[in-house]
Amino acid sequence: MASIGVGFVGCGYVADFYAKTMAAHPQLKLLGVTDRDADRAARFGGHHGVRTHGSLGQLLEDDRVSIVVNLTNPASHFEVSRAALEAGRHVYSEKPLAMEMGQARELADEARRRGLLLASAPCSVLG
Repeated sequence: MASIGVGFVGCGYVADFYAKTMAAHPQLKLLGVTDRDADRAARFGGHHGVRTHGSLGQLLEDDRVSIVVNLTNPASHFEVSRAALEAGRHVYSEKPLAMEMGQARELADEARRRGLLLASAPCSVLG
């Protein structure tokens, strides 16, 4: 089975959990990361042996990345996910999908128009 390229946007605390989980999904391959804090991205990329991109735009230019995992601050979720969808990438976002319901609907509509998958981490309040 061919691997599916994944890129992480956001290399903070939760990104380590996602990186460790990748081993349970051999069909997925983490190919690159980016973070607004370049030092944090470099440390994360070096630790996990993956390419560090200088910006979201650079990560989205990598045609090997099919899925963007949005691990940014919730206030950035909408903008990052929208950019990824507009670049033709599937998106998996940490919760919440967006800070406003209208933004979440806009993302869902954009994904549907482009034939892309859009998903968000489930809320674990009751988990």
